[in-house]
Order: sequence, then structure tokens, then C-alpha cells
Amino acid sequence: MSNQILLFVKKMLLFFSFALPLVPLWGQSWMILRESEEKRPFFIESSLSQARHYLEQLSWLGKMSFSFKEKKLSLRSTQYLLSLIAETINEGGSYAYLMENKTLSFHLIDSPSIFFFSLPSGDIYFSRSAFKNIFRNEGDLLSFLLYELTRIHFSIYPKRKIIPRGGLRPEEFLYLIQLPLEERKNINEFCYGVLKRSKRDPYLYLSWLQLLGRNYMKVPHFEDASGLAEQEFSYKKLYLQETSKNEKGQLKDASSKEYYDFTRNVLNERDNEKERYIMERKN
Repeated sequence: MSNQILLFVKKMLLFFSFALPLVPLWGQSWMILRESEEKRPFFIESSLSQARHYLEQLSWLGKMSFSFKEKKLSLRSTQYLLSLIAETINEGGSYAYLMENKTLSFHLIDSPSIFFFSLPSGDIYFSRSAFKNIFRNEGDLLSFLLYELTRIHFSIYPKRKIIPRGGLRPEEFLYLIQLPLEERKNINEFCYGVLKRSKRDPYLYLSWLQLLGRNYMKVPHFEDASGLAEQEFSYKKLYLQETSKNEKGQLKDASSKEYYDFTRNVLNERDNEKERYIMERKN
């Protein structure tokens, strides 16, 4: 009898050793993540009111996770990003609705990590390291912005099961908003339509996907290489099938002057030049 009691006690201790980490900490709002069985975007799986509540919570979590080391963009840089999007989606008028009732905010994070993403609230984040190591030209920037604008407009953010646990690290939040492959391919196809309608060569988006494939190991929140390769293959197939010879080759090699002004603001080159000038005067 005593052996049975001892065995029971051991089982209970073993159970609580696993159960205790899952107990919610009162007053803690951040969360540890567990992927759900469902892979479709949340707004498809739920009623509108529930989806809105989830997306609001998701946006709040993202803002809290990336509130560190934010560098304010100049007004000119913000206007440039908005105008780059507006000029693209307003061409022909077919996609102007993407910006209706939308207030976009851009956030530059001074971090050695490479990341770029959006929140359902209309906040678009990118790190300074992303511009140093990933973005090459205005076509890359536009491709990234169109992808995130599409996610924001259609609320394409995955549903996850979450367990209150404590602090949420940035890399955990980036995992939270990763999309399954099919959803990413659908967004890519939509962006193809936007670029084609705007009389821009959709090849610039293919170039962006190829760039991501070559640099996936540098970016913590990138999916595996096979997924990126499949995205590229799918988009390239669409491009070759749907783009006529006359439409190809419209991509401008040179980025605009506004793009280079924006890049200087992001990389803080003017401040660096000022510091070098002061050091030279001291010496």
C-alpha cells in the first residue's frame, strides 16, 4: 500500500513539474507561442469581431516586442514611402482601395538583427541592418512594401494558439506572424497584378524573391530555403506565362533620387559625416 502511495506521489510531482510552466502569471500580458493546427489566416477562420480582437492583440504584442532602439524617420522619408506606394497602386485606379481608410506608420529599428515585417494595425517595421545587408535598390523596397501592404489590407496573419508565460522576445514574435507557403504564394501573385497594372515590370518582384532566397540564412524569421525556392519558382512561372514580350524590360535600372535620400536617412550617413568632420577638426 505504501509503495502505491509513493508511486502516486511521484506521478503527481512529475505532472506538476510539466504543468507549472504553463500556469499563467498574473499581470503578465506577453505570450509564448505554439503553432495551431489550422494554417489559414485568422480572419477566414473566425467571426469579424473575434478576428478584430485577435488582430488588435497581435499588433499590441508586436509594438511591445519592438519598442526598443527605434529611430525616428524624417518627415521627408515618411512622405517618400507613402508616395512610392501611392504612385504604384493608383496607376490605373484598380488597386487604390488598398490604401482606403488605412494609416500607415513606418518604424526604423537600430538593431544588428535583420528583419522587416508589418502589423495588422498598419505599422511597418524594418531594421537598419536590413538596409545595410539586404535591400539593394528601389525595386526591392517597393516589393517589400507591396507585400506588407497586401497583408495589412486583407488581414493575412496566421492564427496561433498562445499560452500566457511571461516575456516575448522579438524572434518569438516574428515566428508568430510567419505565413504558410500557400498564403505567401497567393500574396506574391496579387503583387504581380499590382505591378503589372501600374505599368512597372513585375520582374523587379522576382528579383526581390531571388534576393531573399540567397540571403535566407541571414534573416531569423525567414522560412526554410525550399519554401523560398518554391515561391520563386511559382512567381517565375506566372511571370513567364502572363507577361508579354512588350511588357518585359520596363524596369528602370536606376533608383530615384528620393530613394537615395531615404537610404541616407536610414543609414544615418549625414550624422556619420558630421561626426567625422568634428573628429577631423579636433585632430
